[in-house]
Amino acid sequence: MSNRVLIYRVGTQPSMKAVVFWTSPRVSEAEISNSIRDFSELEGQIGSVVLLTWFHCANLHANLLNSPTNLRVMDTSCIQGAVFERDLKWRANNLKKGELSDLLQNGYEWLFKMRGGVLVAPEGYHYQKLSGVHSTKFLRAANVFLNSNESALFALGALEKLNVSKAPEICYTDTSAINAIGHIISDFYSCGGSQGPIPVVSFGSYPGLESGFQFEFNENSVVIMSATTSGSLEKKLTEKYEIPESRICTLFAANKLNGPKVLFNVSDFEDEPFGEIVNYSATSCPLCDNGVPVITISGDQFLPESAICRPFELLKNHLSPSSSRLVNHLDVGKVACNVLRKDGKRRVF
Repeated sequence: MSNRVLIYRVGTQPSMKAVVFWTSPRVSEAEISNSIRDFSELEGQIGSVVLLTWFHCANLHANLLNSPTNLRVMDTSCIQGAVFERDLKWRANNLKKGELSDLLQNGYEWLFKMRGGVLVAPEGYHYQKLSGVHSTKFLRAANVFLNSNESALFALGALEKLNVSKAPEICYTDTSAINAIGHIISDFYSCGGSQGPIPVVSFGSYPGLESGFQFEFNENSVVIMSATTSGSLEKKLTEKYEIPESRICTLFAANKLNGPKVLFNVSDFEDEPFGEIVNYSATSCPLCDNGVPVITISGDQFLPESAICRPFELLKNHLSPSSSRLVNHLDVGKVACNVLRKDGKRRVF
């Protein structure tokens, strides 16, 4: 399949949908047809095809809607589609109300899961996030945006959520790892017109704000946030920096933080590693209380440090009464074992 064409499945056979998304004007009808052929050979019989693109590729989209044979379906009734127009709205063809929104959410879920957007701490460790809270899970949007065409699916979703009346004068992000989203938004406005590139600037999340980052924000600027499990950074932007909520779009959220500008909430899906993400205060973290080591998330790229094994001297007073009875039968000068049980409690033998 072509790297310039994204295809994902929705549903099961025989009614399985193949959702086809592309944004490059260089993509040809043959390229899309061949990609669908390859997809069909991998996934099996396709019940219908859904074609999604933006207005820069509207002519090819119109041609494909009338090409059932090339798209591996029986007739034009099995072809659906939508084009993201200049007014920031999808114009659907043969799609029922609400169906397009579900198809887009299916795409977000598939990409987020395939790219590993949820980092789970290694057994026996937990994370300290940039916000200072502790948890065993962390949302890292950078993992998802490895391909520009895939990133564009999220960028159009962000544009639809923000619904700005004209091209933003500047696009801020909380991490440079998602600057691709801002550049795709710039392409949306500048392709085929006189509009120049939109500046895309990362403010560096919490450390950037603490270092005195200065926003040059006006009524037509926007902020793209990578991910949140607490909503605290968005709250700081709106309260301290007086950035309107209507100008902030968060790509990924958890814990039912379903604001009007959240694109995809991982807690809407219960299968692991999705679902609720439990956060603890750094001053009252039960994991820390049980001696579970911390992996610190740091930097503009939200990179986790390597897990570190630190030496620890075992003393007699570390032993529980039951452990002491066991050790009396061992040569404690030679052997000791530090065990972290699955319930999070540490035991020393």
